[in-house]
This record gives sequence, structure tokens and C-alpha cells, in this order.
Amino acid sequence: MENLLSLNNILRYEVIRPILFLGIFTAAWIGFFYSFGKLLRLVFLGRYEARFKDIPKRIYTVLKDAFAQYQPLRYLNSGIKHFFFFWGFMIVSLETLEYWIQGVFPHFKLPILNTTFKPAFLLMEDTIQFLVILAIGFALVQRFIFKTKRLENTLDSIVILTLIFTLMFTSLVTKAGSLILEGESFTYSPFSKVFGYMMLGANLSLDQIFVIKEIFWWWHVLTVLGFLNYLPYSKHIHIITAIPNILFRRLEQTKCNVEPLDLGKLERGEVEYYGVKKLQDFTWKQLFDFISCTECGRCSDLCPATNTGKVLSPMHLVHKLKDRLKYDGTQIIKGSGKDLPPIADGVHITEDEIWDCTTCGACEEICPVGIEHPRFIMDMRRYLVFDQKMPPSAGKTLQKVMNQGNPWGLPQESRDDFVKQVGFEKVNGKVEAEYLYWMGCAGYFEPSGQKIVLAMKKILDSAGIKVQVLGSAEKCTGDPARRLGEEGLFAMIAKENIDFLNSIGVKKILTHCPHCFQTIKHDYKQYGGNFEVIHHSQFIKQLIDSGKLKVNPKKNGAIAYHDSCYMGRYNSVYDAPREIISKATGAKPLEALRNRQKSMCCGAGGGKMWFEEDRGTRVNYKRFEEFEKINAEQIAVACPYCFIMLSDATKYKGVEDKVKVKDISQVLAESIE
Repeated sequence: MENLLSLNNILRYEVIRPILFLGIFTAAWIGFFYSFGKLLRLVFLGRYEARFKDIPKRIYTVLKDAFAQYQPLRYLNSGIKHFFFFWGFMIVSLETLEYWIQGVFPHFKLPILNTTFKPAFLLMEDTIQFLVILAIGFALVQRFIFKTKRLENTLDSIVILTLIFTLMFTSLVTKAGSLILEGESFTYSPFSKVFGYMMLGANLSLDQIFVIKEIFWWWHVLTVLGFLNYLPYSKHIHIITAIPNILFRRLEQTKCNVEPLDLGKLERGEVEYYGVKKLQDFTWKQLFDFISCTECGRCSDLCPATNTGKVLSPMHLVHKLKDRLKYDGTQIIKGSGKDLPPIADGVHITEDEIWDCTTCGACEEICPVGIEHPRFIMDMRRYLVFDQKMPPSAGKTLQKVMNQGNPWGLPQESRDDFVKQVGFEKVNGKVEAEYLYWMGCAGYFEPSGQKIVLAMKKILDSAGIKVQVLGSAEKCTGDPARRLGEEGLFAMIAKENIDFLNSIGVKKILTHCPHCFQTIKHDYKQYGGNFEVIHHSQFIKQLIDSGKLKVNPKKNGAIAYHDSCYMGRYNSVYDAPREIISKATGAKPLEALRNRQKSMCCGAGGGKMWFEEDRGTRVNYKRFEEFEKINAEQIAVACPYCFIMLSDATKYKGVEDKVKVKDISQVLAESIE
């Protein structure tokens, strides 16, 4: 040590240090930009997609989901851990910036450390770094003791945790040495003080402390630069890509918002195919999604397919797509990508994975980095349909929609018979009522849906509200066609319905089906439809709040509420149905373990209402078990599909006489004075 600290050695070191640092620093950044540039080049193989509107709203989303860590904190334990990881990196980034400048100018200090904020900054920095070390310990417990199912113990994850620990540890030791050498106290650096007192307790000279400080300074700097070059080959590239991916995420209430077809090109035969067949059919945002995945497993943890033994796991699907991006993209850039197999080649990515999706949106809703899983799954499904690779029962449903105007394949004239039975007024020419009541195919043809219509008639009459209906003039909205991936059929139906509704002067539409609601309100806009659509949960609440509807609370057993995916996650309607139940029963509804944003799908979404599940457990049976666990005597729904699926589950379990499934309109109708 004494030889090392000779005056000549110190002088030589002070001359060599900046040159050595600049050489390593420059080489490291060149290496990073080369590797990251290759990734970006792959991303830019995707089609152009405009994601630059509403910049203020996008910035707010970044502040909320990235900086305030709203999304990660929805998984509280892991979220707290990630909160400290994120802010630990933010703090260490400032410190690392100071270290880099000190590589050339040894006595440089960040301006913040020369102001009145210095004590607060030092304390925050020290505390956050210590908490990050604790968070690493918690992460190891999660992985190796609790063995959390959604987390995979890959070599990559262990390397990352080791690197993070190294950064925090070397920072604390370097800071301890610096404070001693500068004659500063440890008042605001309680955790660095531990290492400082170890140095002082060992009776080290200032020269020796200087050497230790320099060793750990280099260790920290080299770890950061090594980490930087490791990132493009690691899932932790999200450290760089997460914020821009959140910035450019979807803002509209249009989950699964596949692009509309150009009907002109379709009619002229100019469209070779639609959907995603090859890598370049994805948009740049979708390809950016693939490289931004953190592999946290939250998407698969909530996925109804994954939870019922299906092939689909959203996290693993994204990982496979990232592999295809790297392989196919490299071949395309080399000019040898002409003979590449379709993305859904049946080997790496199977058709079953794509058809397992219920489009419930739970994966996108919970993703901490803004990945839009349902959309790229649907884009791949659209190509499968184009290539005539779909479940046979799904094909039959599409034929019924096209030929009979409804997925049940029943005569359109029977709609008029039901209208007469219920007593609604049909539109004759132009719409005269304020609202057109879109009863939906289930409302006309399916017993569960008909019960909702009867309850709505009682509610509307009680409130003195006049609506009109279409009867046989009402056709399917095209929801089954779009969710099953038959975009050509959907485009045709959407255009016909939009033209018809406009021709009779429709402005406002009331519907009790979330699938009709979503399709008419949001999807039709892509084809020129612009209607004010209200769901019956919102409409009934307005009637109660305005005093038009008098309610006499009627307690009728333990009633729980099931969130519809298309009203909940798709349209953020959570409170209105619960308030209706509370008004009708005088008590708040029971909640299943998974509710609101984390609610589990009934299994009917994504067109799966129209073809049987032939793998694993049926989703509706799994969902019903959650209500059994809370001893629900009634399950209230706000969707005819959910009504059908959960009723079917009670029959399968043999408890249809003990547990009743009802729409919120039925629950309320029973309490109307």
C-alpha cells in the first residue's frame, strides 16, 4: 500500500486517470449506441403509426405511470420494491453523472450539492440507496423462498439484481470515502456512515482511504458502463424504453383498437391480405412493445386463459414475438427475409395461443410499461381468419351474422314479435324519441337478454321515459365479426348500420350490452359513425340521481357484482352499477377477490361466446368459483354475455337454485315503487 501511495505513483495516476476514463467511457458509449441502434433499426421495420397527438395528456401519463409508479404499485408488494428501484436509479443517475464529470475534473460537484438543498439531497440519496438494497433482498425472497409463480428465475434476472446491488454498494462506499477526505460529517448520510466508520475504525490513513475510494469509484463507473452495454441484450432494456413506450401508449377508450380496412381497396381487390402475417405488418409501436417487456408476469397473472390452463400466456407470447423480431428483422435487413414463415407459424407461436384470447384487456390494463397485448393478438387473429384458420364453430357464427343478421341465426322477423310482446314502440320512418333503445341480438333472441329487456321496460315506464326500438330493422352490430377477426365482414356491417342510423336521424342510443356499446360508440367511429351512446348502468344511475326513478330498497340476500370487461376496463365504468345495487338493496355489493380493474373475464369476450373451449378449465367456471368463495347468493351483472356465462356456471355446479344471476336492471326493477 505504501509503494502504491508514493508521490510519483499518485502523480502518474492523476495524469493517467482522465485519459483512461475517457477512453473507457467513449468505447462504452460507442458499444451501447451500436447495440441499441440495431434494436431501433428492427423497430423501424414496422409500419408507421401516428402516436403524437395529445402531448400534454401523454406527459401526464408518463408522470403518473412512470415517475409516480402508479401502475407498478397496483401490485403493492412488488410495486413498493420497484418504486425504490426506479427512484434508486434516478438518484444514482445523478450521482453517476457527477462521477463521470469527476473522471475528467476530479473536484467537480453537482450544483445541487453546493446549495441549501445539500443536506436534504444527501439524506434522500443515502436513504433511497439503502432501501434499494433492502428491495433486492425482498426480490430474492420473492423469487427463491416464496417462489412467486409469475416471476421466472432466469440468469438475466440474477445478473440484473447483482448489478443493481453493486451500484448501490459501491456508491455508498465511494461516498463514505469522499466525505472523510473532504472533512464532511455523516449527519445526512447515515448509511454511508457505516462504511466510513469501518475505514476510520481500521485506523486507515487518508491516503489509504483515498485508494479505497478510488477503487470503489472505478468499480461503480465500470459497473454502470458495463450495465449500459448489457441492457440491449436484457429484458432490462425497459430502463430506457419504458418511458417512451408509456408516452406513446394508447390514450383512447379503444382497447383492441385494430385499424379499419380501406373498403375501397378491399372492393377493388387491392388488399392482398389483412392482419399480421409477417413482421413488417406490425406497427413500429407494436415492435417497440416487444422490446419494452419487463417480463414481470403481471399480464399472465391476470390473464383468464393462463389461469385456466390454456396455451396463451401474454408474457411468453411477447417474449416469442421479441425473438421473432430479432431473428426475422435481422434476416430482412440482410435481404434474405422473403421465405420467412408467417408470424403465427404454428411452431413458435401457435394458432391456439391467438384463439385463447378473450380480449378482456386485463393484460394491457395492468402492464407497467404500456404494452398493448390485445391489439397485436387481434392483428394476428385477423390474418388467421383471412387464411381460413379458425375454429369451425366460429366460422358458422360468422355465416349466421352475414346471412341472418344475428349470431344466433334466428329469423329477423321474430324481433318484431318480441317487441310486440314487451310493448315497445317501433321506429316508423324517423326516430321521434330522444333515445333509440338498441336491444341487441341477445336482448331479442336469448332468454337471459330478454329478462334484461323486460326489466328495462319496467324501469323506463316507471321513470316516464319514452324510447323507440328498431325491431326487425335492427341487425347485429358486427361485434362477433370484429372480435373473431373477420374485419371485412365487420366493415360491411358497420357501414350499413351507420348509414341506416344516420338515415333515420339517430343521435342518442341506449344499450344494455357492453359489446354493442363498445362497438357503436368507439369502433363505428373508424368507419364514420358518430353517435352518443349510453349504457343502461349509466342511464339508470342518471334516472335515480335526477329523482325520476323512485327506489324502495329491498334486501334480497348476499349480492355480489361482476365487472364486465367491456364496461370496466374498456370504458372505466365501475361505480354506476355498484351504486345501483346499493340503492336497490340498501347495502354495498360483495366483491370477489378480483374486481374492478383486476376483475376476471366471464370467458365470452373476443368472440369466445361463439365457440367452445376445448382446453383447460372453462373460464366462466373458474370465475364463478370466486363468487362461491365469498358465499354470494346472487351475482349481479351488467352484460348479457356475462349473464349467460355465469348462469351456465351455476348449472354446471348444480347450484342454479341456490345462486341466482341477475342483471342490475332486474335487481333494481324488484325495488321500484
